[in-house]
Amino acid sequence: MTPKIVILSGDRGTGNNGDRAITLNVIERLRALLEEPDIVFSTPHHTDLSAIYDARFVPGLDRALYGNSETKTRFQRLIPRVVRRLLRMVSILSSCLALRWLRLNRPIPASAGPFLDELRTAHLLLIAGGGQFASLWSVSVLVYSTAIFCARLLRIPVVATGLGAGPFDSLRDRLLTRLALNQCEFVAARSPSAFENLHTIGVSDRRLILVTDDALTLQKGRVDEILANPVETLRTPPERYAVAHFRLAPSSGAGEIELCKFAAVLDRIADSLGVDVIFVPFAVSAYADDRSAHYKVYAKMHNKHRVHLIHSLYHPQAVKAIIGDASLAIGHGLHFCTFALSSGVPAIGLYKNAYYQAKLGGLFETFGVRRYALDSSELNEDQLVEHVNECYENRNSITHTLRKHYAEQAHRWDELYVRVASAAQRSFLERCRTVEAETGQAERRPA
Repeated sequence: MTPKIVILSGDRGTGNNGDRAITLNVIERLRALLEEPDIVFSTPHHTDLSAIYDARFVPGLDRALYGNSETKTRFQRLIPRVVRRLLRMVSILSSCLALRWLRLNRPIPASAGPFLDELRTAHLLLIAGGGQFASLWSVSVLVYSTAIFCARLLRIPVVATGLGAGPFDSLRDRLLTRLALNQCEFVAARSPSAFENLHTIGVSDRRLILVTDDALTLQKGRVDEILANPVETLRTPPERYAVAHFRLAPSSGAGEIELCKFAAVLDRIADSLGVDVIFVPFAVSAYADDRSAHYKVYAKMHNKHRVHLIHSLYHPQAVKAIIGDASLAIGHGLHFCTFALSSGVPAIGLYKNAYYQAKLGGLFETFGVRRYALDSSELNEDQLVEHVNECYENRNSITHTLRKHYAEQAHRWDELYVRVASAAQRSFLERCRTVEAETGQAERRPA
């Protein structure tokens, strides 16, 4: 018998390499620390990803509790705003009631679903990474909070690692996040801004620690998977190249006008720095397909002969390999920038709203290069090119800084997961002692 860990992952099964990198790295680390752990992972959706992670999969809570996105849209269209606000208050009161049940040791109904069936026999619930606690993802706040409350009702310890948090625009999201995370043994924020947001809403200081993103230490793989695919025109990486990533999802805040500016900037740096440009997608889904943004930027560029488009989504380690060998990175995505910075590649991170400002600002601050996380809406083409040129000219000193901070952050992350493994092992041993005691009492009872 070995410790059983249920991982609630941010990978929605919709093709996001950032979330996938988090889950892969966490599972690999746990297997290195524990002897043949029983790992069960769940996602906020019902897409079975067991083949990708070589672990058992259980459907998430979101549809069972709150319905799918089509139901949510129909709900918003039919129910007046006043009624929706009343229902939100009911959700807050329900969460408070869950905590009251916790204090009274009330049992959870036996028919609660497959996720809770697995949770009953677990020794630890691990909330693994992602920016799920933010008002931009209100449904995720509800789902993750409910999972934590259920685990504590079952007396299962909970730890949360690599959390991005905020911005919080509603009382409900702040209160639910505070109530839920204060039930965890410890909460590891992935950036100074996430740490400050959690501290501000009232997550206990004795639980809060500042570490880093759970995908940070993912090892580089081989680019053969990308180069061998016949749909790709890239056969051999150029001698010197920059990698780029842009996104037109609602969360990014970027629009068509921004893409025109990016095209002009990439044209100019390709000429002035003598580098090719490789566009690397990180999300390929109905919600966010980075390729559509890349095709639009490419269409507006003049130096098309120096541009290489990657058309498919590949294993995160192969993607990190091609980013890690670049001379420069410029783009929107958090994990695009994480792959670059953790590989010692100078990067420019671009944001246009508070959500991405918190994500990218926190990441770049962690690596000691906060000045290169930029609000693209405040910069014109010439100013952005100036920042890129400065970053490239100072690449040797920047790479030295990045490698120094990476070594520190990787050490802290390894120590964090030693704590996670210890929590699972401790819970496992306590459960074994309880079972032994109950078995002994049953044997001593008179027939």
